[in-house]
Amino acid sequence: INNDNLYKIFGLLDNGKKVTLEDCFLKGETFSAYGNSQKIKSLNCFIGEHFNSDENVFVGMKLETSLLQDWANIFNLKEEKKFESISFSYEFAEPIKTEFENFSIELNYDFSIKYPNKHSLSLEEKSVFYINFNEKVNLRKAMKISFRINQLMTFLTGEKTELINIIFYLRKLDEEIIQTKYHRT
Repeated sequence: INNDNLYKIFGLLDNGKKVTLEDCFLKGETFSAYGNSQKIKSLNCFIGEHFNSDENVFVGMKLETSLLQDWANIFNLKEEKKFESISFSYEFAEPIKTEFENFSIELNYDFSIKYPNKHSLSLEEKSVFYINFNEKVNLRKAMKISFRINQLMTFLTGEKTELINIIFYLRKLDEEIIQTKYHRT
């Protein structure tokens, strides 16, 4: 799909998942006896569905920004060392929630345990924003809200923050469908 020199590409990944590349542009072309090839750059990659950015399909999103964990200053992971063992406890903090005219936002905390191999353990705690829209919104409106939240974090921390990860939801927030790591270029 071509729209003012910006392209949208629908495709499939090797694992069979659908992918939508948004805001693509041509970086170069190569011509040879074996065929032509094009190098295309995409500003946004969405894995899980094919959709158009003007479709009102999203009911919410989960948003991570740089410095959010430091700003929230909530570390609930406690380590206790004993003679030959280490134990960990985690206390879930109460989320902080506020309502706006078109959406609600909640500052919450994710905790995860990873076992890279049988001899090691990785524990991670991170702060995230959950945003619930009062009505379904399109990609442009959802991204606009995420940029505004990122600008607010820059203001609150006094340092430039970046969007690290955005997960969009087509249904209830426990059913993640489309995930993108957004990076400005």
